[in-house]
Amino acid sequence: MKAEIQVRSILQHAWAEIEHDLGYKSEQAIPKNYRRSFARLAGLLELADEEFNRIRAGLTHYEAQVVQDINTAPSDVELNKISLNSYVLSSEVVNKIDLAILEWTGGHLGEPSDNFKEHRLNQLLYFNMETIAEVDNYLKIHQDTIISFAVNWMKRNSHHGDRIARGISIFYLGYVLITKRSNLEQIVDYLNRNNIGGPDDDSTTDRAMKLLLTAKQVGVIATE
Repeated sequence: MKAEIQVRSILQHAWAEIEHDLGYKSEQAIPKNYRRSFARLAGLLELADEEFNRIRAGLTHYEAQVVQDINTAPSDVELNKISLNSYVLSSEVVNKIDLAILEWTGGHLGEPSDNFKEHRLNQLLYFNMETIAEVDNYLKIHQDTIISFAVNWMKRNSHHGDRIARGISIFYLGYVLITKRSNLEQIVDYLNRNNIGGPDDDSTTDRAMKLLLTAKQVGVIATE
């Protein structure tokens, strides 16, 4: 028995499917008026394939290099999903805050999901942060407040024993920064934009009010 194994990229497969669907398996079978169009399309897909490979290789190199860049010049490192993930995995202050929160919960520290990473990035971008240095600075300034806020919030919402994701400090940094504004409408907007809270306006507003109360209790904002 003989078998043939074809190895091709997604775009090569797409082109093969196009040829198959149109019913033309050779250039000679294509009407002359359309051969040029076929050739142009095939060339575009080949170029796109090469660009995808170039981008993938570039991202792999960036991911390997960004850890060193964070350590040497964090103010020059753009805030994006790759750089934030590398920072979370290597940062002493992130680890310190995460473990302090974990100590109270009695749970365990797990690796963040892809959605978790995406949401934490969006939270930071909400506050117009642009570099890893800004994130690091905010965490260092507010680390004690973040821990107090997280523990208070978890006690209030019965999160003892829960698994928490590495980088949970970023999540609670967002709570600290938004409640410092003392504006209920802005907190509701923040929750809605980051898909935090309940599915309707009432539950989101209720969560925002609880966040304001927690902020007052831990000293994020002054009580009247």
